[in-house]
Amino acid sequence: MARLTPWALALFALPVAAETVTPDPKAPTFLQTLFQVEQAPLVKVFRREAGSDPVILVGPRGDKLYESRHPDAVRWYSNTSLDIVSIEDPELGPWQALGKVEAILDYQGIAFAEPAWPSPRYAGEEVRLCQPYQEAAHALTPEEVQHLVVARTWLTSAHLGQDDNFGFSSSAKVSLQPDGSLYCARFSLPDLAGHYRWHLENKAGFDKQAFSHDLELKKVPFEVTLPPPADVLSPHLYQLHLLADDILAGSVRARLVLHLGDNQTTTRILRLDEKGLGELRYPQEPGQNVTVTGSIGFEDSSGQTRQLKLAPRTLVAMPPKPVAAPKPEVVVEAKSSISGLWWLLALLPVLFGSIWWLLRRRNGEKAVSESVLEMPETQPQAQENDGFLLDLSRPDDFNEKI
Repeated sequence: MARLTPWALALFALPVAAETVTPDPKAPTFLQTLFQVEQAPLVKVFRREAGSDPVILVGPRGDKLYESRHPDAVRWYSNTSLDIVSIEDPELGPWQALGKVEAILDYQGIAFAEPAWPSPRYAGEEVRLCQPYQEAAHALTPEEVQHLVVARTWLTSAHLGQDDNFGFSSSAKVSLQPDGSLYCARFSLPDLAGHYRWHLENKAGFDKQAFSHDLELKKVPFEVTLPPPADVLSPHLYQLHLLADDILAGSVRARLVLHLGDNQTTTRILRLDEKGLGELRYPQEPGQNVTVTGSIGFEDSSGQTRQLKLAPRTLVAMPPKPVAAPKPEVVVEAKSSISGLWWLLALLPVLFGSIWWLLRRRNGEKAVSESVLEMPETQPQAQENDGFLLDLSRPDDFNEKI
């Protein structure tokens, strides 16, 4: 048997220190993730650690419900930090939520009140639509509500008679943005007069609410004319005419934005005179067009302030004067002033004289040749022994000698 040394006995005599574990106050316990269901329906908010997986619900008999797999009677909304679950007819008894759960709260949904519909009167009018909302159970923070709610509004045609909006298709949906305890949106109504139906749809998780409102828009009570410049030195003209008698000309204020070249803009304020006419003069640069946009604010007959959006209009500048190209220098060759006919008449005597000289010379040569042939022989002929001379050029001589 091995004997223990004094050093070994000393080590065994030391007390063994127990490992100290500090509990995490945020860690869910078994009891914290249990909740009792005593009546239907079940609507709960399960707030969990940000970025964690959705919770798993375990019923009284051990049945499990998942965010990705559950019966049709269960509605489930999930994002990165919470789950909202609604069960129409849950089994009564103890339930448990498995996951990184931080809190389990009762939820009553988000209630949206009837929106305060604006009362626009004219096409193109700019309006602001707001709708109040409330989360009565206070289970969600304002930031969570803002991320949860989606509110959109749009218009469709409700064409009647000879409305200008015939064939108007549904406009793009405009999202309402949170503004305190309201959801609001500012936008421009269609440019076509006529009857419309205004729609508003709210979504909060798996809950939906819908509202509608009928709307009639009249034609814009203003007319814009653009007289063309008289010449390149004349300014651009933008004329605004008031067409309605129930609008005070003095209350009209137009804010015009002139879009120049190179992405530059300038703003001008236009007022109307007593006759309901306002005119903007802007210097033109030849060949450079200017696009004008803006809005008009005024008071109607009831004293209500209204704002209209102006359709874009283009001020067309006079084209620049064409620069005359320099004329090419034409080198004119010096020509004789004597015409060809004159030269022909002048050469005729010379021509006829030459012909006459040639004919005369030819006749002279012919006469000389004939005179040479008729001349008698002057040279004495040598006498031959036979007593005669044979001339082969004269055949008659040959005959005579025979």
